[in-house]
Amino acid sequence: MRIRYLVITIVLCAVSLFPQTNTNLTGSLSADSRLIQNEYKDNAVKQNPLVTPSDKKSVLLAGILSGVFPGAGEVYVGGSTNYIKAGALVLIEAVSIYYSISYNQKGDAQTNYFQNYADKRWSVVRYAQWINDNTNGTKVIIYPADAQHPNPWQQVDWTSLNAAEDAIGATGFTHHLSPHGVQQYYELIGKYPQYARGWEDYVPTDNPDYHSPEFDAYATMRGDANALYKISTRGVTFLYVNHLLGILDAIWSASSFNKNLAVNLRYEHVNMAYLEDWAPTLHISYNF
Repeated sequence: MRIRYLVITIVLCAVSLFPQTNTNLTGSLSADSRLIQNEYKDNAVKQNPLVTPSDKKSVLLAGILSGVFPGAGEVYVGGSTNYIKAGALVLIEAVSIYYSISYNQKGDAQTNYFQNYADKRWSVVRYAQWINDNTNGTKVIIYPADAQHPNPWQQVDWTSLNAAEDAIGATGFTHHLSPHGVQQYYELIGKYPQYARGWEDYVPTDNPDYHSPEFDAYATMRGDANALYKISTRGVTFLYVNHLLGILDAIWSASSFNKNLAVNLRYEHVNMAYLEDWAPTLHISYNF
């Protein structure tokens, strides 16, 4: 018993040498010893954030934003590197849109040009007349040019024309001429030699593969239009690829942001038998 009071006495003397936040001691050895014993608690640490870590970025939202408009997800994640990537994605988007729209318009203009060229220089009437004059099979019905049939493509009965082409098929005619105005019509007359007879500069010949200069010029015009449309298509392809790259990069950027090393400064509340205090501590964590 004496040893116990001796220990408490030493503790009280030691306490008097340090600043105290607990001023409830009475000065009575007996009373204070009971007070200390009753209030003693194990050291406990409570973390009270002083600097909180940055909020995590939504990987899903970042991907959706860049899917709608490339670069938006990178801006949402933030950071100089992501801003640079966002600028690059926006530039690619702008260039792709320019090429897809402008070259599609150029292709349309070239298509109108070669179609007008064909309507003026290629005649289905000449083609049908050649069939009637040089074959013994089904004849093509040709109507006279009048107010009811002002244009060459209105002066030919298409059913009888296709039937005549079928009859000649065994000797070299391999295609049916599609009605005027459709894409196949303008493709066929400048692609296959059997339609060379309809061009106004056609020269009768025994060569079944003969191409007149107008035939060749028209084929080149169509090729130019197709080349313009291909560039436009590449622009559309780059648009899709740019959106896909934007989505993938935004997802990757958000994930990388959430995995960054977090360094947080906190004050820890320390409870001791005779003292309560706050101690600054540094916490390092890595988010997976």
